[in-house]
Amino acid sequence: MIREHHPGYISWDCYERHQERLTENAHMHGQAGRKAGRGGRGLLAGVLRCRRCARMLSVVYKGASNAVPRYVCNLASRSSGVDVCISFGGLRPDEAVAAELLRTLDVHAITAALQAYDLLGKEGDGRAKALRLELEHVRYEAQLAARRYEVVDPAKRLVATELEARWNAALERVEELERALDVCVGQAASAPAIDRELRLSLAHDFTSVWNDPQADMRLKQRLVRILIQEIIADVDKASAEILLVIHWTGGRHSELRVPKNAPGHTARWTDPDAAKIIRAMAEAWSDRDIALTLNRLRWRTGTGLTWNEVRVRSIRHRMALPAFDPASHERTWLSLDQAATYLGVSTTAVRSLIKRKVLAATQVSPGAPWQLPREAVASPEVASALATQAGRPRGSRTPASDDRNPMIPGL
Repeated sequence: MIREHHPGYISWDCYERHQERLTENAHMHGQAGRKAGRGGRGLLAGVLRCRRCARMLSVVYKGASNAVPRYVCNLASRSSGVDVCISFGGLRPDEAVAAELLRTLDVHAITAALQAYDLLGKEGDGRAKALRLELEHVRYEAQLAARRYEVVDPAKRLVATELEARWNAALERVEELERALDVCVGQAASAPAIDRELRLSLAHDFTSVWNDPQADMRLKQRLVRILIQEIIADVDKASAEILLVIHWTGGRHSELRVPKNAPGHTARWTDPDAAKIIRAMAEAWSDRDIALTLNRLRWRTGTGLTWNEVRVRSIRHRMALPAFDPASHERTWLSLDQAATYLGVSTTAVRSLIKRKVLAATQVSPGAPWQLPREAVASPEVASALATQAGRPRGSRTPASDDRNPMIPGL
C-alpha cells in the first residue's frame, strides 16, 4: 500500500480514528482492547483490565432492578472453562475513580485547557499564514508557466503541449491552496468564543454537576475515556482491598486501594460500630431504647434511614440475638429514671452522684443509657450522700480563701 498515492475521500488520520472507534465499539470482537461507553450504570465498564490475565473485565448487573454493577474477569472462563480471575462490586471502585477524576479536574486543569485552546488558535493562525505564503508562491509559478506558454512557437506542438500541461498543473495547485485557505479561515471564524470566567467557575461547580442524579451516565463514561487510557485491576485477598492502577492519557499513573466488602456484605450493610452497639445492648435493653441510643449517636441504617423499633427488631433477628426480657433484668439493675424514682430525687441528682463516683454505673458505649446496680442504688453511702446534699442550703458555697484570692482589708 502506498499512502497518499491518490486523493482520498478522507485523510489517513481520519481513517485511523474511525478504525479505532470501530474497534472499541465491536464488543463481540477484539477482547484485548477497551470498549466504548454505551451507558448503563457501570462507570468503569470497558476500561478495566485484569492484572492476572491481561483480559478486559466484563460488567454484569445484579439486584432487583439490575441497578448494581459488578465487574468480573470471565472471558477465559467462558472460552476455556477455567476459574474466574477476579470479581468485585462496582459501587465503591466507581466512587473512588470518580473522586480521583474530580480531583484532577480542578482549577489548574481548566486553566491548562484554556492555554491549550490558545495554543490551538495560534497554531491555526500560523497554518493560515503558511498557506498564504505558499499560495503567493504558487500563483507566481502559474504566471511564469503562462508566460512560457504564450511565447512558445505554435509550430512546436510537443513543446506547447508540455508547457500547457505545466500551466494547468500550476492552476490546479492554486485552486487547491485557495480551497485549503478558505477551509482554514472558516474553521477559525466558526470556532466558538470561550468565556474564561465561566470555564473557571466550572471547576468549582463540576462536582455538583457530576453528582446530579440527572447527569447522563454515557457522558460520564465518555469523560472517563478521554482522561483515562485504562485501569489495571486486581484483588488483594490479604488486605481485602481492590487494587486499581489508573493509566492516565497523558502517561501518568496513580494507584488506588478500595476496601472490598466482606462475603455476604453489601453497600446497605449496617455499620459495624452500630451493629456492635446493638449486640451489646440487645440482652439488657428494649428495641425502643436501642433505637433511641442509635439516633442519639447519629448512626443510620444501611439505607441511610433513622432507627426505630421495627428496624432494630429486624437487625436483632438477622444477627440471631435473643429477645429482650424485662423481667430478667429489672431485679439486677435500674435505669436512670428508675433509680431517680426509687430514691425520690430528680435524674439530675442521680447524675451528680454518678459524676462524683458515689454511685456506681456503667454504659455500653459513650452516649448509651446508664445501668445502675440495684444494690448500689440501695446502699447506705448513696442515702448518706443524698441526705448531705439535701441538708445543704441551695446555692450555698464556702468561700475559698488562699494565696491566689487575697482578702481586701476592711471588707
